[in-house]
Amino acid sequence: FKWTRVTILNAEGKPTPHITLGEPFEILLGGVAEAPIEDVVFSLAIWAGGGGAGYLLDSMQIDSDLPTSYPAGPMALRIRFDPNLFAPGLLSLDINAHGRQVRDRIPGVARIYVEHSSDATRQTAGMIFYPCQWSLGRGDG
Repeated sequence: FKWTRVTILNAEGKPTPHITLGEPFEILLGGVAEAPIEDVVFSLAIWAGGGGAGYLLDSMQIDSDLPTSYPAGPMALRIRFDPNLFAPGLLSLDINAHGRQVRDRIPGVARIYVEHSSDATRQTAGMIFYPCQWSLGRGDG
């Protein structure tokens, strides 16, 4: 198996590395198996910055209950992010295919630029809000 393509698709389905804050997007991965493959795991890792700055996501096709065996020939895998919770900034992608007699890893294969949005309703995308409750009392605690 060899990877042949990585395409970032915006919410309109157009190829672009530029995604707006909160905008749903897809990553399309193309590859070709020269022979039938078994026990293979395809994975995608997303890093903050140019890579190595902060590990944000590691996802595999088996997380979505897709098979681990495939016939020979071309294939396409789509990974959809909806909602898109990534904060503004640069993201770097690594892709990996590993298994019995299969090994093709490409670090830093693509970059995504998450840009700020003028839509005020999307300004909290990319942030994690932990449950907590504030209260006000008298004195110093």
